[in-house]
Amino acid sequence: MQGFIYMAHIAFADMIAASFNSRIGSSPHQAWENGVNENPEVLNCLFKDKLELKLLLMGGLQFRKISNKGIVIEGKNYNSPELMNLKNAIENYQGKMEEVRVRFDLSDMRSVYVYDKYIKRWIEAFPTGFERLGIVDTEPVPYSELRLYSRLLNEAKQEIDERSIAQALRNIESLEKENQKRLKQERENRLHMLASGNEQGKIGYQGISSQNISNELLELPEGLETLVLQGETVNEEKDENKEIVKAEVPSSISYEIGREELDYFETE
Repeated sequence: MQGFIYMAHIAFADMIAASFNSRIGSSPHQAWENGVNENPEVLNCLFKDKLELKLLLMGGLQFRKISNKGIVIEGKNYNSPELMNLKNAIENYQGKMEEVRVRFDLSDMRSVYVYDKYIKRWIEAFPTGFERLGIVDTEPVPYSELRLYSRLLNEAKQEIDERSIAQALRNIESLEKENQKRLKQERENRLHMLASGNEQGKIGYQGISSQNISNELLELPEGLETLVLQGETVNEEKDENKEIVKAEVPSSISYEIGREELDYFETE
């Protein structure tokens, strides 16, 4: 494509412009020279900036809204810091996003230009996903290539069977309704127990266990399920309803007490 553009440029600028045209009685180049000499004020109206002339001759013109990912042309995102500044300005001044004018070169889509009405100039935005799609941007990327990628993606999307996704959504809705029903029943049961003076109604969560959860996630030391007693002595205590309790544990003997036994001793 780039080679064709160069050849077309040579054909128009060096061949056609220098060839005799019977309708104007001279070559196009000579007619241009004569017109400028007779009307020198025309030179002041011509573009002095190459970018302005390029924008005028660009064949691509569309209107797009700016999102957080930029603007989309043929399924490809274009973005830049200046474009995000324009997005923020539109939202601040207009209150909502409005469409902006986008111009691009049909023979080279490596960048697009968006008109910023606040600073009265065109700002440039660049593609963000060419590498992911395998598009090589070391040479001009024609618009037709982007359209081809867009068509291939649409065809691949249509081949996806979405029935399994729909079934998964129905399963989620079914589980949601089932859990809402169970939660409502548990709430009614707790209210009933509270009304009858049952303290179990104050329990907010049931069926929650730390089994299979690592001690790192629980932020607890390793081996918490085991209590090792070495060389400890239980002091003598008296209670009206309990007998005297006294135990001597030799330092050479270790006892491992499981969680259930530990809970029992703490309770008793």
